[in-house]
Amino acid sequence: MSTEVVDARKKRKKPKKKKKRTASLPAQQSSPPRVLLSDLFPSGDYPEGEVQSYTKARTAAAEARYDARRHSEDDVFLQNYRKAAEVHRQARRWVQESVKPGQTLLDIAEGIEDSVRALLGHAGLEPGDSLKAGMGFPTGLCLNHRVAHYTPNPGQKDVVLQQQDVMKVDFGVHINGWIIDSAFTMAFDHTYDNLLAAVKDATNTGVKVIPTWHRGRGQWLTTLIDRWDRRACERCERCHPRSDGELRG
Repeated sequence: MSTEVVDARKKRKKPKKKKKRTASLPAQQSSPPRVLLSDLFPSGDYPEGEVQSYTKARTAAAEARYDARRHSEDDVFLQNYRKAAEVHRQARRWVQESVKPGQTLLDIAEGIEDSVRALLGHAGLEPGDSLKAGMGFPTGLCLNHRVAHYTPNPGQKDVVLQQQDVMKVDFGVHINGWIIDSAFTMAFDHTYDNLLAAVKDATNTGVKVIPTWHRGRGQWLTTLIDRWDRRACERCERCHPRSDGELRG
């Protein structure tokens, strides 16, 4: 057998080198949210949230303040704030898409808090871990006449979400103590669709037209927004009156 034939066979027998497969990062969030936010945004740049356009005077004042403090801006702080906002946004989206009548308030609250901790990568099990990042405060889930600040706790009698209930959801996300907070209302009876839309529109309108914040005006600001929301509720109540005449907020 010639040496050329032998060499050709040896070349054929050489095993091919296997290409190393690189683990690809997840492209989207799971349901319920459990993928670390840092895996979804490996660059560390987190998206901006909803931006409301203000009146010209307020916009000019905001731009002047921005120019004045631009030299002292902390990009790490800004990205942490946006990260917390994105965690809240993804957890909020899951709640709005997944929560249905028949679930207990405790299960809903635990689902929200587990999602927030999973996205941040801080389960709060080690001493001091929850101070780095986690829940800003206990999740608030309030039904019907209860407006705010009710939190279901283990050991209490289960409260089951009903088809006719109006539920207010309020939870916060913090990183290094800086809290992102947002509350929203959910209803499963279409009777309340116009009510929820009107209150949302009233709130957004209030944000646009309120003058520049001044110290000591907090109570005035709250009263003004409450008045707008109340008028929106009353307009919808005339369209969908309750038999007992009560507004469900």
